[in-house]
Amino acid sequence: MSIPLNNIVKINPGVLDVGNNGNNLFGLMLVKQDVDTDDDTKKRLEIQRALRSNQTTTITNADQIGKIFGYDSTEYDLATVYFAGFTNSDRVASTLYLAPYYTKDSSAKLIGASLEAIRLEDLRTFSGDIQIEIDSVIKTATNIDFSNVNSFSDAADILEKKLGVIVVYSSGYHAFIISSLTTGQGSSVGFATGSLADRLRLTGQSGAMQSEAVSNPTIQGQMDILCNDNLTFCSVFLSWEATSDENMSFAKWVNSMQDDCCVILSDSSNAAIIAQTGTSFAEQVHAAGYEGVVCVYNNLELCAFIAGYPAAWDLTKTDGRFTAAFRRSNLLTPNVIREDQALALKANGYNFYGSWASATSNFTFMYEGRISGQYIWLDSWFCQVWMRRQLQYQFVLTLLARGQVPYNTDGKGILTTAIKPAINQFMNFGAIRTGISLSDDQVQSLKQAGLNQSQINNITTVGYYLKVDMERVTPQTRVARGSPPINFWYTDGQSVQSIIMNSIEIQ
Repeated sequence: MSIPLNNIVKINPGVLDVGNNGNNLFGLMLVKQDVDTDDDTKKRLEIQRALRSNQTTTITNADQIGKIFGYDSTEYDLATVYFAGFTNSDRVASTLYLAPYYTKDSSAKLIGASLEAIRLEDLRTFSGDIQIEIDSVIKTATNIDFSNVNSFSDAADILEKKLGVIVVYSSGYHAFIISSLTTGQGSSVGFATGSLADRLRLTGQSGAMQSEAVSNPTIQGQMDILCNDNLTFCSVFLSWEATSDENMSFAKWVNSMQDDCCVILSDSSNAAIIAQTGTSFAEQVHAAGYEGVVCVYNNLELCAFIAGYPAAWDLTKTDGRFTAAFRRSNLLTPNVIREDQALALKANGYNFYGSWASATSNFTFMYEGRISGQYIWLDSWFCQVWMRRQLQYQFVLTLLARGQVPYNTDGKGILTTAIKPAINQFMNFGAIRTGISLSDDQVQSLKQAGLNQSQINNITTVGYYLKVDMERVTPQTRVARGSPPINFWYTDGQSVQSIIMNSIEIQ
């Protein structure tokens, strides 16, 4: 956990509407982890797949997911789509974050460090004792002897009988996991001690990790904790089909994120394919005015694809920007083939993976690339996340490097120069476009914001205008060493997503 840099440098998002290569636009996959306490087999399976509660786990390839959840799991399928990128993408995602999602109280656990380097023959030589505090009670296992075990799971069974709690061996983690028998408040598992604890990697020094119990979980509470733990992910998708109540709760949460994060949600309800009844999930999101909700029709794989799509951008490439519309993957299967359904989904605000045909051709691709709120389009939304992160980064580097940034023309020049490399990169990539005409309403709004006509013309010509307003800094702001008024206006340029042409014969 770290202190957000927003406390020092904050870049506020905004849109002036009509009336590394540095790519860390990574996604977070939530995995539902509800243990059925009445089914011992399910309980043990869930524990083997345990993720640390209230924390994100970093994944760098789909194979890691397959080892934990199984290669026939939904989680593995989604990770495979995420890491594959899109057809003709310049790169693929390098990182996926993983976190558990709970709908009820969970047990505390101790997740041991990896024993992948330990052979079964080595394990059979292990013997000794273990002490561990579970639910405020010291559990002691003495005279542990693994000489006759035929697997690591056999060793887990021996530990379970000795300690009187659930112990499993996870082949995905290559680790022992010790779980409390209780849930919620009062459920706790400490680090192990004793002669065998370190050899089994169950101590803090050997790399074991504690997973705290979860009590009275809510979507808002869980997501806020995960965001505090990890400031990097900018999209969230689920490994299960959420209920309508869950979808609305996720939408309400992401609206509070002020366009720092989006949530990508699948909806299989029949209302989605009936045009403009006002009852579909996407229409409810629009009516509520929620920002940052990506509504997808009945397709978890497409949700994962959308999360992986910006992570596959090459942010250093000239014209490296791709719209979400028309993106394809051979791992996706179209689930919309009827025109009436496609038109209804478009009208209601859903994204879908469709099969399109003409007299001569057939294509499959994603459409329409929308996100709820002021940015409207996914590529515009992901661009603004990247841009604000880069601007923040460049400002912080300047504050670290400069001895002083005074409240005068020198300071104005320092701050203007600080972000010029980032702005040049935005323009090279295609996040900022020149030559975009402004409407009368936009011009009037800019004048009300304090820009003169020459400065407004500069936006059309250059693509942006940066105003560091040192002249408006008050004595109170100077004494408090606060931020001068800084505004950055830019033209996104948008993108053509439909073409209608008249073909006229001249006789």
